[in-house]
Amino acid sequence: TQYTLNGNKISLALAKVQAKTNLQISLKYKVKADATEGGIVTNSFSITSEEDPAGIQFNSPNLTIVIVDNQPPTGSIAINSGSAYTTSVGNNILSLQATDDYSPEAEMQMMIANTSDFSNTTWEPFTASESWTLTPGEGTKTVYVKYMDSHGNVSPVYSDSIIYDPQVILTSVTAAGLSVDVDAGVYETMQRKPVFSGISDAGAQIIIKVLTALIQVILTADDDGYWSWIPAEDLSIGQHLVEISAQDMAGNTASLKFYLKIATSSTENQKNTDAANDPAQLPKTGWVGFSLIFGIISVTGCILGWLIYRKNSRV
Repeated sequence: TQYTLNGNKISLALAKVQAKTNLQISLKYKVKADATEGGIVTNSFSITSEEDPAGIQFNSPNLTIVIVDNQPPTGSIAINSGSAYTTSVGNNILSLQATDDYSPEAEMQMMIANTSDFSNTTWEPFTASESWTLTPGEGTKTVYVKYMDSHGNVSPVYSDSIIYDPQVILTSVTAAGLSVDVDAGVYETMQRKPVFSGISDAGAQIIIKVLTALIQVILTADDDGYWSWIPAEDLSIGQHLVEISAQDMAGNTASLKFYLKIATSSTENQKNTDAANDPAQLPKTGWVGFSLIFGIISVTGCILGWLIYRKNSRV
């Protein structure tokens, strides 16, 4: 038979007995423990025969029920809402959850650590959110947590991991075989289809822009972080502004901007001609020729003057 006792449904089975027969009744039911009373609740109930309500009646004294709670709470943890990467050691947000049949969250405790042995940590009141600092150094970080209910039952250890990546690398950049290591530097080559290459983080997105040629390409660095690109068309003769940027999976960015000058052999000849006509070069070449011509003119003038003098003397 189903009964309701203080809001809790219970089942009670009675054997058919004579009215004068002594009854032994076994009653079991489960209720939520009241932690303020140490897990003990007191209830009373009455039993009446359905066939002859006036024949068998039993009114109990107060019934004391002791709740035995040996079930640990269950829970979870997530770092930064389950993100795969973080760019900061500090200010990471832990989302925490703990549930228990007999203990509300306000009566539970938790223990959080950066190591699975929970060394140098203590129990603290449960909170659903906690700001947390990871251990220093790049790489995968794991945070551990366990929960305890109001009766001392401790949950299994829960954990979550995240990759700490504070910066992206952009190194060993080359253009036409030239090492590009100075931002805004000028590099010269005769290659019309120069190879651009470099090293970044594995899986990083590489964006190459030849701004003066309105070219933009997007690459992905391989598992070793290597990337390379060759223009599909010849770059025009002249100076080009090139910008190379990298963004890793954590969102970190780095960039390098430089000038690449495409030259030809005719350009080099023109440079030599310009250098020869440079007034700054006259002390090395121009004055020598000028002095020689001046000397010849002077000697010639002297000879002509002597001949005229001899002729006049004879007359």
